[in-house]
Amino acid sequence: MINTLKKKAENLCTEIRGYSESQAKLWRKIPFLALQADGRTGFSDKYSMAYNFGYWNLEFSIKEGKYTIIVDLESGRLMEARSFGDVVLDDVVNSGVEPREADDKEIIGLAFNLDEINAQRIISDLANGKKSPYPSYYNPEKQKAWRKKTRKELCLEEIFSRKSKMGVF
Repeated sequence: MINTLKKKAENLCTEIRGYSESQAKLWRKIPFLALQADGRTGFSDKYSMAYNFGYWNLEFSIKEGKYTIIVDLESGRLMEARSFGDVVLDDVVNSGVEPREADDKEIIGLAFNLDEINAQRIISDLANGKKSPYPSYYNPEKQKAWRKKTRKELCLEEIFSRKSKMGVF
């Protein structure tokens, strides 16, 4: 019985990975949209991670204040955020160290949080966010200029490719 349950759990993890990876074309749209949505009512570390590094943090995976799983926005692969350790992400990215695939023990939690890897829902949320009006304390022209400059610095296209980004493995 235990071996049967364990095998079912492993199969479920494989299916969850497959679901995320099957959305790769959608995941590749998220970095650009995250940049368009960021800086409208504040700035989001989650959005910044997407357009600067090509990873999407999964909220359900926060343990002891840190994410344990991230989505590689180029491939849809579920990666272990902790494999970066306590090193500043910029340093890791620039050193060429890549995160490892997330462990099944972490992935199984996604079975109850599948909405977090529903790329179409995330895209819809970001598209709505980029339509948000600026609050009175933000200068819309300054934000547009920041967005344009950031996009240029990162070589960020509407469809993300890690190969086209500067300073990213």
